[in-house]
Amino acid sequence: MERKLERKLDDVGSLVAIPDELVMEILGHLPRTDVISMLRVSPLVHFLAARVLYTNVRVIGIHARRLFATLAAKTKHSTVYALFLQRLRYTFTTAPESLLTYPVLCQALLTMTGLVSLSLDIFAAQADTLTLSLQRYGLIRTRVLLGTRMFAASQGRSTELSNEGLPNLRGLRLRGGTTTVGSLLCHRPIEELVLSTPLDYPALSELCCIIDRSVFGDRLSTLIVRLAGHLDIQRSLMALAEVMPSLQQLSVDQPEMDPMVVIRTLTRSNPMLRLLRRLSLNVVSRWDPDISIDKQGLCAWLTEEVATDSRLIELSVGANVWRLNVGTSSWKADSRVNSIICMSYLSASL
Repeated sequence: MERKLERKLDDVGSLVAIPDELVMEILGHLPRTDVISMLRVSPLVHFLAARVLYTNVRVIGIHARRLFATLAAKTKHSTVYALFLQRLRYTFTTAPESLLTYPVLCQALLTMTGLVSLSLDIFAAQADTLTLSLQRYGLIRTRVLLGTRMFAASQGRSTELSNEGLPNLRGLRLRGGTTTVGSLLCHRPIEELVLSTPLDYPALSELCCIIDRSVFGDRLSTLIVRLAGHLDIQRSLMALAEVMPSLQQLSVDQPEMDPMVVIRTLTRSNPMLRLLRRLSLNVVSRWDPDISIDKQGLCAWLTEEVATDSRLIELSVGANVWRLNVGTSSWKADSRVNSIICMSYLSASL
């Protein structure tokens, strides 16, 4: 059976012609509990699982995000992965409205690194078509539209972002169209991020998915949505706005500081931000310029308080960025101007 299907995978054109019945027949022989383990072994099953996600997610009977995570991790840069992306591009380019028929696939595409750039590229090109269909669908489709507008704005395209067609993001007001979106993407002053009314938690969670899990998400926007997820959005923005001017100036005047002191100072003294330390996701703070950076000490502190596994963590300090692997205590310096200090998990689990 596998050889029969492999012969049909010789070229990209045959990928579209594979009958669903054949795919279902092969998958019918796989126990549902063994799908994930099979994904680690057989490239063919990678494709089969991807195809089933496109046709009928419930056939496999497991959560689509978990399957897509394994699929992306195990097949990236491989022939099967390329074929799968070609299939998606063909389908969504010729019939973009078909995306709205598969909400779980849509959700998976927008949350998995490696697939999001492809999907948003297609969505941006077909934004008008998706907008026309949006009213018939729920929050997942709203996320698609919002992601489309943000992606297009990041590419310098002229797209209007408004509340129109976003019925599920109750209370969300993004003023200024692409200007506001640009401030999320380009580290503009936080005061430009004007939200006229607080977001409810479900809507904010959806916004987190857009900003956190996409190729255009940045550290500042990650910090904002994480704060707002547990605090009133307006009070959170006000608290951050108070810190921003001094941080911006210090990042220019004082290139050296101790990140351990930075992380602990404001999170202890400001109840608005204290919960961030407990969440161990993002931290904003002032710094003590009199103490030099102790990278090994910071590594030990992160290992103890932030993570016990080998996750990749990014620490932005002034104009410098260090990427720290907690498991190996390895550092890599990178020059990137950032006017706010924050720490984020760079992980698909965000």
